[in-house]
Amino acid sequence: MPDRGAPPWPPPALRVPVRHLPNDMPAVLLSTLRGAPTPGGRIRTPMTQPAISRRLPAALLMILATTLAAEGGVAAGVPLYAGDTLSSHAMEAVTVSGFGYGANPAGTRFGGFGLAFIDRTDALQLQAGFGGLIVGQEFGVGPLSLAVSSWTGAGSFAHPVVAGGDRFGALFEELTLELGFSPIPWLQIVAYGGYQFIASITPRFFSTIVYTPVAGVRAVFG
Repeated sequence: MPDRGAPPWPPPALRVPVRHLPNDMPAVLLSTLRGAPTPGGRIRTPMTQPAISRRLPAALLMILATTLAAEGGVAAGVPLYAGDTLSSHAMEAVTVSGFGYGANPAGTRFGGFGLAFIDRTDALQLQAGFGGLIVGQEFGVGPLSLAVSSWTGAGSFAHPVVAGGDRFGALFEELTLELGFSPIPWLQIVAYGGYQFIASITPRFFSTIVYTPVAGVRAVFG
């Protein structure tokens, strides 16, 4: 026989009352999702996911901007005649340019430039103009830097030695190796040398091609 003197289990204090769900529970849940009054007349807050902050795009742009160190400067170069094998034409010209680029912490460059050819034998007459993109890679140790750079663009060309004064549309490419020195933190003096290509796109594609070694000096600020 069971011991009638034993206390009931579980004790009354630990018993959890069971409440029966209402028959209109689907309507209650639907009202909760919509934020509408429930059958009991109470307004329930709709269940929504947290919205993405509107500040996120601005924060991403700020992070991207801080990964680039902006630099800009001016340059002067000389197309060098190195014989008929390495040079297509002997041009008495100089190049002057303005440029700007950003370099991320890994040293990758990306920017733009504007460049003009000036004929030294014809009262400093402007003979060509190009604009385009700069991409490259730089390495630095202390005040010294070494970089490989590509200047790619398009414009017009009318050098008398090359085209007899006729102007034509052209593509421009200059590949250079740069050695830089920074005497002060915001200034860098760069000596460069490389190869320059110019190819006509009008009136006929690649009907005229100019190639020659080039050397010069750049002053970079930033």
